[in-house]
Amino acid sequence: LLIIIKSMRNLTSVLKRIIYVSKLTNVKNKKLRIFLSVVLANLIVTIDVGIIIIFSSLLTNAVNNDNAIVLFVIKIIENNLYLIPLLVVFRYLIMFVDRMNMEILSLQVNENLRFYLLNEMYDKGNYSNADAYYYLNTVSQHVSSFYKALSGFLNNLLQIIGYSIFLIYSDVQMVLYFGLGALFLIFPTKFFLSKGKYYQHLSFTIGKDVNNYIQRILDNIFLIKILKTSSKEFSNFRTILDNNKNAWIKNNAYGAINSMLPSFGTLFFLGCILAFFDFAKNLTIEFIGVLLRMFQSLGNFNNTLTMVVNSSVHVEELY
Repeated sequence: LLIIIKSMRNLTSVLKRIIYVSKLTNVKNKKLRIFLSVVLANLIVTIDVGIIIIFSSLLTNAVNNDNAIVLFVIKIIENNLYLIPLLVVFRYLIMFVDRMNMEILSLQVNENLRFYLLNEMYDKGNYSNADAYYYLNTVSQHVSSFYKALSGFLNNLLQIIGYSIFLIYSDVQMVLYFGLGALFLIFPTKFFLSKGKYYQHLSFTIGKDVNNYIQRILDNIFLIKILKTSSKEFSNFRTILDNNKNAWIKNNAYGAINSMLPSFGTLFFLGCILAFFDFAKNLTIEFIGVLLRMFQSLGNFNNTLTMVVNSSVHVEELY
């Protein structure tokens, strides 16, 4: 209970900072555009499931679904096969619109946030050049990517729910088996997220040190030449760069492992079922297709969750 209360307090604190920073961006219709992205993601799920069912019925000459609407749609497609490539084109057109919607939102947030920060620094006049450049160029970029990551997080979450509904409708027992296996992914996911956030914060801190050291060298070039300490200064700078590189590598490594876990777990578990259990013969092509698509979304979900957590570091620092 204490862990839950602490988690809720942390979440409330993060949301407070996100809302505050969001107001600074002064970009209109952010919620509406994120909602549009979510709607498009659900439409993609519907099309994906439809394509998988259609391909399965055409390859096996059998439909493992007794839903009247599904049977009606399949009948139309079978009588008009030219609709299949059109459906594929429509799917990727939706993906393009969704991606451009979030990319433009991210760019607008970045633009407005940098404009706001420049005005803020001009009014206060007490920022070092290194900090000013770092916040204007690096931090604002990461904060703007938060909205893109948040949209991707919500999209993948709803896609997982949509695929799960279809799978439950198709075979409840098999979904329970895979669901129990998916529960084990919670613990490594939490571990990799915490480690990734730690190294993201470390990278943020070292990144500021890099900028400060650059400013130190540029401001004291004449003195460094007189004292002949360039070797020491550049050696120290190389050490800071190496530390920054190592933090980035570890952050990306934990994020990559976290995003690959669901797909790896699914294929491994599915391979074990096919190799050692007889009830694997009851699996249909569309069930396997949607199952793999769902765990691909789960992998993307973990990836966007990592991006949200990483971006939240910069949101908190900016706040």
